[in-house]
Amino acid sequence: MSFQETTQALREYEDVLQEQGADVVRRLRPGLTREAALHAAERRGLFLTEDALALWMWHDGDASAESSTNSWCGDAGIAASLSFPSLGDALDIALQNPLLEDSRKGDAESSVDAYLLPVSTLWGEPHISLHCTKKSPDAPQDASMPARDTAAFYGDAYGMDDSACEVPFAQMVRSWTRYVQMGYWKVYPDGQLREDQYWGLPGHSGEQEVKDLLKKLDGEE
Repeated sequence: MSFQETTQALREYEDVLQEQGADVVRRLRPGLTREAALHAAERRGLFLTEDALALWMWHDGDASAESSTNSWCGDAGIAASLSFPSLGDALDIALQNPLLEDSRKGDAESSVDAYLLPVSTLWGEPHISLHCTKKSPDAPQDASMPARDTAAFYGDAYGMDDSACEVPFAQMVRSWTRYVQMGYWKVYPDGQLREDQYWGLPGHSGEQEVKDLLKKLDGEE
């Protein structure tokens, strides 16, 4: 997908979150410049795709996600119930999560390693990721870097399994917009974006159940 297409999908998604009153909208940091994003990656020896640049130039993560890199869990970010890290945190997490399966590594002839660059994390582990790449120390100077502008879903946030699948990132963001519009993801009374566990079930919206839970947590009952 092109940088422009991904940027447009993200802006449309933010508009929908704004309309629904999602708290994350006010917590999003300003986006990075292209130069700042590339420099942050280059300092770690990593290369970003156009999709990754579009994401962190849109916004540099959620301010609530700023804490120790591998232990954050709290308010939901741009994906339901998941954290949206800054590019710096995402790059640091990526270096700890190489793609070890041969079929998912970069082209062997260019001596490139691929890493999971988290768009969203759960307990500090990549849950929705873009690919980023890093040249091996013995790679030729003119080795090409493969462009993999795809995002990865993981059924298990703590490791790759058979339920993992890949879709173009702009397509994924458009699906997030549809999830919110049709109520599969909803903004609850506390402003957080979560899946509606009762979605699609007759007689259940999930709204009252969450209100009752919040009252209990606040000690009102």
